[in-house]
Amino acid sequence: MKSPRRSLTLLSGLACLALVAPTGPRAPFADTPTAELAPELEPELAPELELLRPFLGSWIGHFDDPEATMDIFSTWSEVLGGQAIREVRTVPDAGAFESETLYYLDRETGTIATFSVANTGYVTRSHITYEDGRFVTVGRQVQPDGSVRDTDGTYTFMDDGTLVNEGGHKITFQRR
Repeated sequence: MKSPRRSLTLLSGLACLALVAPTGPRAPFADTPTAELAPELEPELAPELELLRPFLGSWIGHFDDPEATMDIFSTWSEVLGGQAIREVRTVPDAGAFESETLYYLDRETGTIATFSVANTGYVTRSHITYEDGRFVTVGRQVQPDGSVRDTDGTYTFMDDGTLVNEGGHKITFQRR
């Protein structure tokens, strides 16, 4: 049986946690790094992922299609001690679409691999390379009905600081 003093200490500790723990929904991008971090605060990345450092930070993209125009919010951050980069993408106007993608070194192939899961049930695996001034992704996507399709796309950093993502749709991102 626990002593009353131990129980009180445990309850006091939990009360302190409750006072400092965030409550309610989190603000988008609240805990993500920005591109303007001081050099001593920049996250550490595995050497193989340094190529992706320019992606780190928060972006807002504009998807322009004749049938739909919407904003896309994307945040890239270092995770797992720099062994991976996580991209969280949300599209509020597309039925609250969300996806998370991990970029990591696939030690078997020696390339950067991605693993992406969306709240719509899509799961995508791909590899990303740097070719002719742009990042190229090639992979496969398993759709909610179990069918599989090949995917490809590109990311290109433009001279004006924007990031253009093409792969079925064209999205132009600007830093937030």
